[in-house]
Amino acid sequence: MLSTDATLWPMIAHAALVFFLYWLLSRQRFEAVQAGSAEAGHFRENREEPPESRAVHNNLKNQFELPVLFYAVCLVLYVSTADNGGTVALAWVFVLSRYAHSYVHLTSNRLRYRRPLFMAGFFCGDGDVGLARGLVGSELGYFSLASARHVYRDRRARRE
Repeated sequence: MLSTDATLWPMIAHAALVFFLYWLLSRQRFEAVQAGSAEAGHFRENREEPPESRAVHNNLKNQFELPVLFYAVCLVLYVSTADNGGTVALAWVFVLSRYAHSYVHLTSNRLRYRRPLFMAGFFCGDGDVGLARGLVGSELGYFSLASARHVYRDRRARRE
């Protein structure tokens, strides 16, 4: 299969969302301390999140659940050169659903809108996993760390 670096861009776009959420969480915690609704020491062990930053904190935690599988699948597809236009499109839909889910979570937080966005990402991620299994299985017969290193080394040689 023809493999491109296009598989990496959705992962970079999701990482940008995570960095933005960290910045927003830091800002909201700082404002909570300034307003007196939280003490800086509360964040040492993070037992209790102030109401001002709770939604961002929860949303940030969400970015390390399902998206972890997304990263694993994208990297397997990339290293095995089994990525293609379909898998890249699914990856972009997944990332866009994470952006939309975060927007709803941080604004209205209405489950009526949040759940369908989560499920859209879930099914794209699940579809991506299914594509990865099928493509990697048919391309390589099996996938091991040794074969991944071999494919990666060959891919680097082709670029140089």
